[in-house]
Amino acid sequence: VQRFLLTLALCLSVVAPTHALPPFRKPLDQRYAETDHELLSEFRRANCNLCHVKDKEKRFVNDHGKRLADWIPGNGEDRLAAAGAIGEEARAAEYVLVMHELSEAIKKADALPGPTAITYGESFRAHKLPAEDESHPLRDK
Repeated sequence: VQRFLLTLALCLSVVAPTHALPPFRKPLDQRYAETDHELLSEFRRANCNLCHVKDKEKRFVNDHGKRLADWIPGNGEDRLAAAGAIGEEARAAEYVLVMHELSEAIKKADALPGPTAITYGESFRAHKLPAEDESHPLRDK
């Protein structure tokens, strides 16, 4: 795992965009939709709304997004910006750390019941995406 993370950090230090957050959906794709092309298509249509609330500021998240945010220290965008101010290598390393924390949070959320009483994992595997009308403001961390 450490070798993979170091390799990823090295690759990202060469090609990491300055402030692109869409890759944050990638761990969800890998966990639930990598072998389910229909679900992957649904994930792509939902895009940021797998965690965020459509037509609201990005600081508003649905229940799934709130659960994930509760397990990830700080604000990912702010952490990447702060690390980027140090240098691209620091930003790449912080990106790897944030993505690891996100993957772990997704694993935790997988087994927790959501608002519909089935787990988030069961919900995603049944192609039921998080409700768009739920809204929780993210707290400053």
